Amino acid sequence: MRKHLPQTGAERARAYRMRHLKPADDQTERLDRINALVNFWAKCQLDRLSSYLGIPKRCVLEQALEHYEQQVMNSMAMKDHNDYYDLKITQKPGKQEQDNVTA
Repeated sequence: MRKHLPQTGAERARAYRMRHLKPADDQTERLDRINALVNFWAKCQLDRLSSYLGIPKRCVLEQALEHYEQQVMNSMAMKDHNDYYDLKITQKPGKQEQDNVTA
């Protein structure tokens, strides 16, 4: 019988990443880690939505991003879609402030 040596924190973290963040054939199943600091109120919104909808916070973020991206795609010309997906275009300066006023 093999003895299991205690793992260091780094070894446990590496094993977790290998299990959960590994590339998959189906890109919809691939998980990538994002680390971001958000303001307190945004975190509260995420917590409330997750609780109310009964879904994990990750799902709330994914659905919100899908919805917002669809709005952006609907607002741009079809000829710009490929550039958008290739990260070659950005919103024109001042446009976001305009959109926030009308939203």
